[in-house]
Amino acid sequence: MDTINQKQTRSDIVANPNKDYQLVTVAPYFRQKLNSLNKTELEKATQEVKEKAQKLAAQIGLVIEDIETIGGTYLGSSEITYQYKLKSADQEKIDLFASLMGDLSFEYQDATIAANYVTKDEWDKLPDENKAIEIVYKIPENTSIENIEKTLADAGIEGSSLNFRTNTLTITTFSEDETNEVINKLKDTEYDYKEHNAQNSRYLDNEYRRNAYQSWLNSKRGQQNRSLYNACSKALSIAEAAAEFPLAERRDGESEADFAKRAAEQDSRRITAANEAGKRWDEEFQKRKSQIPPSADVLPSETPSSRQPLRLPNGKEYGYVENGKIYLRA
Repeated sequence: MDTINQKQTRSDIVANPNKDYQLVTVAPYFRQKLNSLNKTELEKATQEVKEKAQKLAAQIGLVIEDIETIGGTYLGSSEITYQYKLKSADQEKIDLFASLMGDLSFEYQDATIAANYVTKDEWDKLPDENKAIEIVYKIPENTSIENIEKTLADAGIEGSSLNFRTNTLTITTFSEDETNEVINKLKDTEYDYKEHNAQNSRYLDNEYRRNAYQSWLNSKRGQQNRSLYNACSKALSIAEAAAEFPLAERRDGESEADFAKRAAEQDSRRITAANEAGKRWDEEFQKRKSQIPPSADVLPSETPSSRQPLRLPNGKEYGYVENGKIYLRA
């Protein structure tokens, strides 16, 4: 897309329809400030997350074309995130990958984001909750996260994403008016406006992911892929445990300090519950594997009621026993 004068309005700009890939954005840590990470911790997270991402993508039938390390900022806080670039027209698969990465990659996440680029006409037809616009700036080299946080805070802008490799800053807005406001607020800074693009953005929270796993586990396509079935089953167990400790909401008359303390305590309970659920699922899975003979057959598509089902901890059936022989779902 051609560079424009920053004083132009959103209506003067045509969205870029040439970005034909999908993006999935996931943070590895739960509430971890970027400047508190040392190099060893970051390298460990990066390696584990990338290996898990490649494995999950392969199970789903996706190919990751690129993984970018992003520094995310929001209301004065910063964290490391990873952005996965995938080429696929199957939005269900993309959203499943984004969901699983939120529950299985490194630490439990309250939400992940999946997005694809659309034309302006397509964007206009999207539900309001899916409308997003990314504004891209080139920033001076060696600009620190702290400097970015201050610049955006002074301009009244809540969040951004810094690509460390390209030294570009992305700010996401959710309306044309908001896009104009951001462009105008930053027009006198050292940030060099490059482009902005319309997106179909999906915010995949705990409730969405639980519903997605249930649908996938009950679908024929999900039941035909044993490794993906197991991944969805484990992710569902984790998400259900985390849902027992939802995000705290501020009470009437509650001070900011008291709310922050209570919210942090609830966050701690949620991540602990998610971690413990994952460990329990792994233990139960290892027990089941030790009881299954190597020659166990694949589960046929139809299961008469006389058969004895084998169930996961969350109650989902993963096979059955008939005449002393174990059959598993593919």
